[in-house]
Amino acid sequence: FFALGFLCVLMSGGASAGATVDFGTGGKVLVTSPFALNLIIMFVSFFGVIVVAALAGQATYQDVDNNCTAFFYTAPITKFDYLAGRFLGALAVQVVIFTSVGLGAWAGTKMPWLDQARVGPQSAYAYLQPYFTMVIPNLIFISAIFFSLAALWRKMLPVYAGSVLLLIGYFVADQLSADLTSTTLAAMIDPFGGNAVSRLTQYWTPFQRNTQIVPLAGVLLWNRILWLGIGAVILGITYLRFSFTYTAGRAGRRQVPDLNHEGTVVTAQALPSTHATFTLGDSLRELVSLTRLQFSETVKNVFFGVLVLAGALMAVFSAYDINSPFSTPVYPVTWRMLELGGAGFGLFILAIITFYSGELVWRERDAQLNQIMDALPVKRWVLFGSKLFALMLVQVLLVFIVMLCGLFVQILHGYHHFEIGLYLTDLFGRQLIG
Repeated sequence: FFALGFLCVLMSGGASAGATVDFGTGGKVLVTSPFALNLIIMFVSFFGVIVVAALAGQATYQDVDNNCTAFFYTAPITKFDYLAGRFLGALAVQVVIFTSVGLGAWAGTKMPWLDQARVGPQSAYAYLQPYFTMVIPNLIFISAIFFSLAALWRKMLPVYAGSVLLLIGYFVADQLSADLTSTTLAAMIDPFGGNAVSRLTQYWTPFQRNTQIVPLAGVLLWNRILWLGIGAVILGITYLRFSFTYTAGRAGRRQVPDLNHEGTVVTAQALPSTHATFTLGDSLRELVSLTRLQFSETVKNVFFGVLVLAGALMAVFSAYDINSPFSTPVYPVTWRMLELGGAGFGLFILAIITFYSGELVWRERDAQLNQIMDALPVKRWVLFGSKLFALMLVQVLLVFIVMLCGLFVQILHGYHHFEIGLYLTDLFGRQLIG
C-alpha cells in the first residue's frame, strides 16, 4: 500500500510523460493539494477491501480454525469482551496498514522526478483529513460486515463472497452518478463515500481544490452517518445472535446387547468376498462420479447462488443502460448484450473461479477428512481431475447465465431479433475457452 500511494502520486504528478492517470490534478490543480491527496488516499484504500475481509474475518474464525473456541468460550471473559476485543484488534491492525498509503503519497511528493509545476505547499492535515472522513469510517463499516459474517457463519467463504457483493454497491452508485438528476441519491448509497465527495466538490474552482480541505459537511456528513449507523446495527445483531457458550458432549453408555437373554439369537455370517480392480475404466467411472458430486455440491452452495444472482443483476443492469438519456438511443442488438452484459458479469466469474478453486481443493482438509481420502485406493489424478472438471462445468453454467441475461434485457426492450448463433459462438466458442 505504501508503494501504491507512492506510484499514484508519481503518475499523477507528471513523473512519467506517458501516464494518463488523473486524480483531480488536471488543469491547475496541484498533486499536493488537499483535493488530490483525498482522492489518491481514498482510491488506493478502495483496493484494500479484500485485505479488510481477510483481517476482519480471521478475527474470530482463527479460533474456529485452530479448534480453540472451547478455551475462549469457557474463559472468565464476557461475550462483549471477546467480540469487542477481536473487532478492535482487527481494526487497529488495518489502521496501521492503511496509514502506509498516506506515507507513500507523502514520499512520492518529495521525488525529484515530479513536474515541479504541479507541486505546491503541503499541509499535514491534508494527509490526515482523508483518514478521519473516509478511510477509518470505511474500515469500521466494512470490518463490521466481514467480522459479522465470520462470527455468525464460522466460515471464511461468506466473508470473501461478501467482499464481492460489497463492490456492487460501489459500481451501482458509480453508474447512478452519471445521471445528473440522481447525484444526491448516488452519493448517499455509495458505501465508500467517493460519490459524496464528488458531489460536495462538484463546482469547486481550481483555487478551492488547491487550498480547501474537503469538509465533513452536507451530503458527505449524512453519508458517513448513514453507513456508520448501518455498521453499528450489524455489530449489534452480531452481538445478539453470537453464541458464546460451549456445551461439553455427554459420553453416554453404549447399549451392549445381553447375549444371555432368551430372545437373543447369535448368528455368524461369512464376510462377502471382494475382488478389488483398479483398471483405467474404473478410474474413469470414478472420475465421472466424483465430478458430478463436486459440481452438485458447488452449485447447491448458498454462497454460490448469492454470487451468481449478484452477477446476473449486475449483467442486466450493465446491459440495460444502452438507452442512456445522454447518448444516442440504440437497439439492444446481440453484440451489445454480449459486450455490456458480459463485462458486468465478468468480475463475478473471476471471483467464483478464485473462491471455488480454493474451496474445491481444500474441501477435504476443511472437513478434516483429508487423511481418509488420501488413504483410499483412488488415483490422485482422479481426485484432482474431478475438482478441475467440476470447476470447468461451473463456467459452462455461468456463460449460459450471461446468455439468459442478454435475452432477458432484449425482451424487456421489446426487441425479439435473437441471434442465438452469435450468443453460442461468442460465449461458448470464445469466452468459455478463455
